[in-house]
Amino acid sequence: LVELSMGTVRERIERLLHIVGELCEKGGTEFQLPSNADISALVAAREESVSRVVADMKRQGLLVATENGNWIVSLTLREGCTSRR
Repeated sequence: LVELSMGTVRERIERLLHIVGELCEKGGTEFQLPSNADISALVAAREESVSRVVADMKRQGLLVATENGNWIVSLTLREGCTSRR
């Protein structure tokens, strides 16, 4: 949990999504993206900041939507978070 409270908002969200991605690898590859309010509570950030970062990550292809409305964390994001540890 400490990892989710340190660094920039983007870094905290990336760490959260990395954790989600690791869980997905164990049980599948897709996940439902938590609401911006839930993410903001988890990473201790304002909802508006979370909204901007998540939208930016979607535009950059770091979060990829599936046909059924779920999300996949791109390998680029997963590898980036792993290398920062």
